[in-house]
Amino acid sequence: MKRFLIPQEPGNSAGANESQPSTSKRPRQMSEGGGPTVAEKMKMYKKNLKFNPKWKDKWCWIDYLPNDGMYCSICKRFGKPPPSARGAWVSKPVANWVKATELLRQHERSEWHLAAVEEKALASVAQTSGDIIERMSVISDEERKKNRSLIKILLRSLHYLVINHSPHTTMFDGIIQLQIDNGIEQLESHKQSSPSNATYLSKFSTAEFLKSISFHIEDNILVRFKSSQFYSIMADESTDISSKEELAICGRWLEDGKAVEGFLGLVHVHEVNAEALTK
Repeated sequence: MKRFLIPQEPGNSAGANESQPSTSKRPRQMSEGGGPTVAEKMKMYKKNLKFNPKWKDKWCWIDYLPNDGMYCSICKRFGKPPPSARGAWVSKPVANWVKATELLRQHERSEWHLAAVEEKALASVAQTSGDIIERMSVISDEERKKNRSLIKILLRSLHYLVINHSPHTTMFDGIIQLQIDNGIEQLESHKQSSPSNATYLSKFSTAEFLKSISFHIEDNILVRFKSSQFYSIMADESTDISSKEELAICGRWLEDGKAVEGFLGLVHVHEVNAEALTK
């Protein structure tokens, strides 16, 4: 049997492509169809982010200045930011559009922002004459105690409606009136003697009360969640009636030997692919 040798091209040997790595520069990885890669798309997406005017619908205290950033209108006037804030929201703008919603939520629940909101509320119900600081200084301890007791009644009433899945915006005033009819004199005295803009029975007041309750409940759930040695996170994405993508996040953890579940939050997402959701 005869053997035939097949000549090879100069500089090449059998198996060279398998045993030796190529020294040539690899071409840029393209997506299917020759378009930009996922990383390039994400880079372009972040570059094109900007202020969303709809944020003002949820956070009415946003003071946005074009080509500058966001400020907090309440904290600029009533806030006392800690040194750790470094002037953010008050003297320095916030313009990180990638984490804008996260930063807005963090500021909304910060202690110094909540204190500024309280100061604004006190100022709004004060009489037009006289200095608000002077009026605050003459409030007796008995009055403070009475006001706190009243707020507790209002919060408990609202909490009752929420846990029983009742419409708090339309039934809050009704349940307060029911308690007045049942003989709670403190509520009756408050409703009769308070100015029309300081009864705390409007839909705006109920929204503020509900937000305060939600912060307390959410913080309590997070403390319990983080204190467990074993836990897991569950997430599910859905589209609401306004065609916005929402990601519901729940936690499941071990507490006193039993599995417990809790709602951790609802996050608005711009993209629903795996890479965006895991971030």
